[in-house]
Amino acid sequence: MLVVVSLTAFTACTTPTAWRRQQQQQFEDEESEIVERAPPPEKKKKRKRRRRRRTRDPQARELDQLATKLGAAAEPIDNPCKNPLCTSRALDPFFKKLDEIQKEKDGHVRVLHLGDSHIAADYITRTVRARLQERFGNGGRGFVAIDQRARYGGRRLKRAGFTRTRIVDKGKSGQPFGFAGMAIHAARGGAKVSFELEPEDDDLVVYYLAERSGGEVKIFVEEEEIGTLDTRARNEASGAKRFEIPEHRLGGATPPEWLELVTESRGPTLMGLSFESIEHGLIYDSIGPVGADARVYLSLDKDSLRDHMKEAKPNLVVLMVGGNDALMVRQEKRTLKQVKKDHVALIRRLKSYAPQAACLLFGPMDAAERLDDGTVVTKRFVPEINEMQREVAKEEGCGFWDTFASMGGPGAFGVWLEEGIMNEDLVHPRSKGGDLLGHLFARAVLDAYLGQ
Repeated sequence: MLVVVSLTAFTACTTPTAWRRQQQQQFEDEESEIVERAPPPEKKKKRKRRRRRRTRDPQARELDQLATKLGAAAEPIDNPCKNPLCTSRALDPFFKKLDEIQKEKDGHVRVLHLGDSHIAADYITRTVRARLQERFGNGGRGFVAIDQRARYGGRRLKRAGFTRTRIVDKGKSGQPFGFAGMAIHAARGGAKVSFELEPEDDDLVVYYLAERSGGEVKIFVEEEEIGTLDTRARNEASGAKRFEIPEHRLGGATPPEWLELVTESRGPTLMGLSFESIEHGLIYDSIGPVGADARVYLSLDKDSLRDHMKEAKPNLVVLMVGGNDALMVRQEKRTLKQVKKDHVALIRRLKSYAPQAACLLFGPMDAAERLDDGTVVTKRFVPEINEMQREVAKEEGCGFWDTFASMGGPGAFGVWLEEGIMNEDLVHPRSKGGDLLGHLFARAVLDAYLGQ
């Protein structure tokens, strides 16, 4: 009897529902078409859902062919059991939320991807976002760090009267940056910062610091004022406020193309913006401070990080560090044991701030060095950090994706470099390299969701 129960539990845990497979087959059989959305729930009745075309990206087949050529393949995601009978697995909360929005045709699933310079310009993550939104619906662009420029993965156009600070700047450890790792501070009244808008942007969420020295910020969509954000407060806290973006520009019939934030006085501090849709679907936030490692994220102000994670309510937190941790070990500034300790502490902190979310470690990419004879080989300690992360993920109940093996294992960077899709710094991908990595990860996520 015990054996039967154990096997039943195991089967229930590892076999995808017939419903998921049916939905996937339906998605694959569909041709591109305009889908008429179900009417919104009563509380959203005043706003119309737009007729939006679901399109398939022809780049997917090209990237599959490129992966085959390079000897790359999406490694299955490690999705460890959460109890001895394996009645649940690490990523189940995320997958169940995906089921929910598909069945109800309402709401959002949110992924918060915390990384380093590899995703600073939304490389990798832009393709993950596109693939998963293609499958589960477009919930919007999601969070963008406040000074992340348009055409470099962000939305910021012009800035005047603001000063910028970052968690990676000298002396900024412990400062309140939310999870963005970046902030701008109004040095005078009339400080302005403008951002690009896309047609699918229905809502704007402004992430900010509330403090005694704060002030009012006027929000304009082109020439139309849509609201005011007051960042003054008796006690310091990090908050977020939502604003509706009009469907059409003032006096015209076309969607607005830009928005502007203008301060009434010096003092307001802003961390980021989230661009969201009222359509049901997936939001994929991407945050990538240059030079970040586990310890950099640990140096963020705890209260500010907690406040903003509580506001965002992610259903999955992806942690993508490791490359700079390996650098610290190579430079003998830290040991592998210390890096592991940092990872454990960071994961536990993130889980405590977002208890509803599943967690997943995105393993370190291959990075390379060139020997005297010109041979390109994997940098020291990249494989060791990779295996350490796999171990920590299992111990802490998180998923793990082996990026290193997915690229092709030791020496893969050299193969990708010869293809022209990696940078000569032997660390970062070029645009196509980032697209391929994102494509492989998205495929691995979908395979895990389907139980394949």
